[in-house]
Amino acid sequence: MKWQLGLVSVIKSSLGLFSKPAQAAAVPEKLEGERVLCELNLAKPLQANGKFGSTFKCLNAMDGQWVVVKKLTNSHSIRQKTLITNEENLSTIHTALPGHIETIFTQKHIYFVKPYHKGMDLKRFLGEHKGSKWHPFYTKVLIKLCEPLMALHEKGYYHGDIKPANILLNCEDAYLLTPNSDVDIVLLDVGLARLHNTMGNWPFTLAYAAPEQVLGFGSLCNGATDMYSLGQVIYECLSGERMYEDANPEFVFNRILAEPLNLTAIHNKELQLFLQKACAKSVLSKPPKAYQKSALIPLLQEAMAQRFQTPKEFSHQLQFILKKMG
Repeated sequence: MKWQLGLVSVIKSSLGLFSKPAQAAAVPEKLEGERVLCELNLAKPLQANGKFGSTFKCLNAMDGQWVVVKKLTNSHSIRQKTLITNEENLSTIHTALPGHIETIFTQKHIYFVKPYHKGMDLKRFLGEHKGSKWHPFYTKVLIKLCEPLMALHEKGYYHGDIKPANILLNCEDAYLLTPNSDVDIVLLDVGLARLHNTMGNWPFTLAYAAPEQVLGFGSLCNGATDMYSLGQVIYECLSGERMYEDANPEFVFNRILAEPLNLTAIHNKELQLFLQKACAKSVLSKPPKAYQKSALIPLLQEAMAQRFQTPKEFSHQLQFILKKMG
């Protein structure tokens, strides 16, 4: 099987041995005795230098189908082993998750080969489509997002990085979408999912992160953590701006922990109440370091208990509001 990348072509024989393709214009370069790389062209990667590596849109020369290849440096760490397990196992439990074709290991790198999904991520779409006429569209998109998210939660995992950039509008041409369009979605970055109430800190995006994530209480994080982030995404879709936005991350950190929810940009009363529940949090009256851990944890747990606990509950309430909006 041969994967033609924008920058290189990863060639794999059926026996896992080296094989020099007859049509290769460049001299193949060995990679740790396991693969052959051939320079092809300078097509740009889909996403250069993400949190854990680079992502390429690639052509499977055997069947002419496009795929995505994620290239990571092989660190042999425990965290990376978890990432590999998630990419291989969790990505396939729902059709609205990325899917997985193959994992290729070398001494220095790991390649995740995945189906290619056409479309545009919600972050980019939001930047170009704002206003109240789009509210029903965004609401339907986020209702659909609850389905793959529920599949993750039922397996005992929470996603941990729900944000517009990780929500793909899966369509031929996003510019043909209208406020009344019905579009499929794909929830990305499932490799970063983690088991509920697991110790340790994983990467997250500050503007959408729940207080328990921001403070590093991985042992508290669960499905309700995702509900908070999903509430932040809905707020951005409806208001056209992030709830906590500042060029200084420290200011964002402080606002998440010390500032009450400000929902004045949401004019629908029922949506305000919905977001109050989705993004429920305890407002800290003093810096986190001034609290004893034994006093801080109950505050966080109390707020988490007030949120929607499952994507199903979240979705049902949002559908009810959507029907009332007409």
